[in-house]
Amino acid sequence: MMRNEWEFQFSTDKLVEAARAKRDHHKARFDFWKAAMGKVMDEVKESGLEVAVSEAGMSYTQKMSASAGFGPQVMVRNDLQRRLTECHQKIMEHTGKVREYDGWVFIFEHSPNKTLELNADDYLFFFAKDTTDSE
Repeated sequence: MMRNEWEFQFSTDKLVEAARAKRDHHKARFDFWKAAMGKVMDEVKESGLEVAVSEAGMSYTQKMSASAGFGPQVMVRNDLQRRLTECHQKIMEHTGKVREYDGWVFIFEHSPNKTLELNADDYLFFFAKDTTDSE
């Protein structure tokens, strides 16, 4: 028999526990990334803006453009932009996971004392350890 054809019987009581654990894990990760985003936002407010002006290496045309109103530019530090983007992506990822597992919690709580057939992928969905987001 092939692994993708295997079936396992699990009670909804065990599944609701697993779904709650997954939901709670992703809620904790959401909270972590939300706090991290707040720290980045504070850093942006404190020091995230810098003025980039460089006379060195500019051609005559570029110097003329600078004097014509195209000179110094306000730029967000690239490292802060990367961190802010990462936080946003992680918040969105964990928001979706919390919503998904919360739905399973609701379903299993409203289907007590039932036994369901799970395949290997189903088992991993509910019982595998989350290791992709270790921060």
